[in-house]
Amino acid sequence: MKQHKTKRKRLLVLALCLLTALSMLPVTAMAGDSGTMNPAFTISKVEIEDTIEKDGRFTLKVTDNSGEEVTIKQLTDAGYMIKWEKANEEGQRESVSGGRDNMAEDMSWVNVAYDKGARKTYTVTVSKEETDSKSASRKVDWYDALQNGSFEDPALIYKTSPSSGKWFYNGIVQTSQGNVPHWRTTASDESIELGNVKKIDKIQYENPNYKPWFPWRPKYIYKDEVVTEKFYRCSSAVDGDQIAELNCDDTGALYQDVMTVPGETMNWNLSHRGRNGKDKMALVIAPLTGEHGAEHITTQAQLIQYISTNASNDAVCIVEMETDNTAWDTKSGTFIIPAGQFLTRFFFVAISTSSGDLREGNLLDYVWFSTEAVPPATGKGQLQIVKNIVGLDEKEVGELIEKNFITYQIGQDEPREAMLGMLELNEDNSYTATFTTDIEIPTNGEVTVRVVESEEEAKITNYNLVITEDATQTVTIKEKESKVISFTNTYTSTEPPQP
Repeated sequence: MKQHKTKRKRLLVLALCLLTALSMLPVTAMAGDSGTMNPAFTISKVEIEDTIEKDGRFTLKVTDNSGEEVTIKQLTDAGYMIKWEKANEEGQRESVSGGRDNMAEDMSWVNVAYDKGARKTYTVTVSKEETDSKSASRKVDWYDALQNGSFEDPALIYKTSPSSGKWFYNGIVQTSQGNVPHWRTTASDESIELGNVKKIDKIQYENPNYKPWFPWRPKYIYKDEVVTEKFYRCSSAVDGDQIAELNCDDTGALYQDVMTVPGETMNWNLSHRGRNGKDKMALVIAPLTGEHGAEHITTQAQLIQYISTNASNDAVCIVEMETDNTAWDTKSGTFIIPAGQFLTRFFFVAISTSSGDLREGNLLDYVWFSTEAVPPATGKGQLQIVKNIVGLDEKEVGELIEKNFITYQIGQDEPREAMLGMLELNEDNSYTATFTTDIEIPTNGEVTVRVVESEEEAKITNYNLVITEDATQTVTIKEKESKVISFTNTYTSTEPPQP
């Protein structure tokens, strides 16, 4: 009997020791639905990983005290909440174009490209019962549109802005790319050349009447001239006062990188002009990374080879322009961002010059790349006419807009036909056609434009027509201002319904 008591006593001691040991282990967290137990952890650090190049995202990373990464499931099972904020406003999960989400359902990431987060600061907070909270913030380094496209920054001030560089009188400077915001160059000397078409200076010439023994006939004479006219044969800019030359003292190309959304349509624009005669350049829109990535293109030779290799590649847009030195040539177009391309590079590269020297020639201005429409240049305004058409099929709509049944009249000028185009099918099976034109605007002035739709011309046999807005509309446009006039035509069939 005594042996049984001793055995029970030993078992009791062992049980007490076991309970004591268990009480010293880390506390565990009960999973919400599964009923399983997960080991407890203490959050040491919350970080935001930048994977924009790969997938357009900022991704949450949580580390515990032992340096191990904590999964999102572990966080939620332990009762933690995750909250994202963009520019101090709480982020909401929502679908964007193509049925894609801007944020993960479990809040593990936010797609900053889909979320229109260019240059925005994101903050993610991991918290539990508002007593255990850690946060991290990170700014999106990328813009979603090309910047400084008219080269107005820095505003050239002789020998002071920029403070370093090689000046050609008061009006042209060759300066480090670091002094020209947003722009970079593949030139080996990393210099960019800018000119201001409004700057006048005394240009030095040899005096044809120079006589060394006549002091009143000096060796040099000076004439007041527009500096860019003297050196570039150009005294005007398309937008603003400043322009760039594609090559400085070395062959190269100007370029920028932009954050883009796959599938979106981007609008591009540029103005080109020769310097001493006909010059030729190319616009290259390329993926920054991936199979056809241009990230490591660093020389003129590499870029020319890249253009040759990708001449028939739909993922790369290549547009060549050849222009003489008598006027600016402006071209614009659209480019649909390929799948998976969240970063896009734009090159502006000299192909040839009239002199054969790539270090001289190919002037550039009024560069644009954005989902937004190209804005009016200096001295211009923009009129856009939007026609919404309800109740017709695509063939009928095409036949209708070919009639050019809308005219616009600038001031007292003769009316002009608004040739509708860019036909788009809407979700409700209606169609939208647009017409856009630039209009000359006097300095500090405005113009009045009268838009008229001919109801008679807009009629279609076997349909009743209702025009929602007034058939005649008037708008006033100022310099660099865009105005939109919209009409909606609803067509209802008069044919008896088919049995």
